Amino acid sequence: METKTIKITPAIARTMLSKNSINRPLKQMTVDIYTREMMAGLWREETGESIKFATDGSLLDGQHRLHGVINSNATLNFLVVENLDKEIFKFIDTGTKRTPGDVFYTAGYSNGVRLAAGLRKYYLLKIEQTHHSKAPSNGELIDLYLAREKFWNAAATMSNDWYRKERLLTTSDFMGFYAYFYDIDQGMAFEFMEKLGLGDNLNSDSPIKLLRNKLILGKSSHKFKLSLNERSALIIKTWNYFRKNVVIKNLVFSPKREEFPIAI
Repeated sequence: METKTIKITPAIARTMLSKNSINRPLKQMTVDIYTREMMAGLWREETGESIKFATDGSLLDGQHRLHGVINSNATLNFLVVENLDKEIFKFIDTGTKRTPGDVFYTAGYSNGVRLAAGLRKYYLLKIEQTHHSKAPSNGELIDLYLAREKFWNAAATMSNDWYRKERLLTTSDFMGFYAYFYDIDQGMAFEFMEKLGLGDNLNSDSPIKLLRNKLILGKSSHKFKLSLNERSALIIKTWNYFRKNVVIKNLVFSPKREEFPIAI
């Protein structure tokens, strides 16, 4: 076994991939995540993870990282291990993958699991209008958190308060939607989520009141269930009504007759 650090360019990555004869099928979502991290400067080079080759030159591990190098047009240092027994291929990547919550927890962030879940919800809401992969990497979530650390800590605390009142949404939903709406209107985002979570001082024709009624019914009735997509659409529609100060008599979302709403 020989180990060395190599600066891998897109051209070198292509040469290495030409020896990719026994690897598993390529997962494009994983390639997309690595590409985004490399382009954004989030890729960590010195992690101890290696690109592995067998004694006959076959690539055993690293195809997704090499495709990321090519797609991002990056040049990065990688640990490369050569002259490995080809039989070790069956034992590569068999461990349990770290979840975002694991990463936040081990990094020492308080409420790490809750933070990671809320950040992931926010990320998915933000890219709903784009064509990006829908799976954020751990690095992207950490980067999001560090960009507004005080905000995310406060959002996690408030979301827990809103959740504990009646548990209409998960804490990650409260946190994700609050941050999503906060980017549009800071003051109205707090007012909206506070009324949605606590239900105080709502008129009978308030769109938030109608939304709460649907969420409560969805939790208590076996006959009325909201899918995750329907629930998200109703929350965004309610936010839009609230923003425009529109009074409505009924709150519905018909996926067959209308497009998924965009928050304004």
